[in-house]
Amino acid sequence: MKANSQVVVGQIIGEYLARGSKLIKYLHQVQEQSKNLKYFRIEKIPRGDKSKADRLACTASAKQEETLPWKVDLQAMARLAVGEESLHIKGNTLGWATDIKKYLETGELPSPREEARNLKSRATRFSLIDGELYRRGFSNPLLRCVTEEEAEYVMREVHEGI
Repeated sequence: MKANSQVVVGQIIGEYLARGSKLIKYLHQVQEQSKNLKYFRIEKIPRGDKSKADRLACTASAKQEETLPWKVDLQAMARLAVGEESLHIKGNTLGWATDIKKYLETGELPSPREEARNLKSRATRFSLIDGELYRRGFSNPLLRCVTEEEAEYVMREVHEGI
């Protein structure tokens, strides 16, 4: 098994202590799963060997949009690896985009004129398709706006080298 996190590798091989209930549950899951294998080894991916994952992470967080030279597929997990009891609920809203989505759905604007004007201006860069909010890119197709939970999942998958 390969991981790009020195902390994760250190926790699995026993060099570091796993802290937090979620990390401890994931560590126990790895330990249990590895018992079913004849041979198990984990190693840290050197920083230079994960340039594709690094580029995807940088592109995702960049202010200016960039087209990647490869296809990126997103696949949702059917179930959690450590059970639902470990899931930390943060809310399943778009936070910053809630007002934009509401405006595009209903045409409703906030009452202060300045806020209404700013919202109308920002909303021109967004589209609502089948209830999902998308941002129009400069050279890219539509970019789906994701919740904080979805963003964390995507970043976890990217950094694991998938």
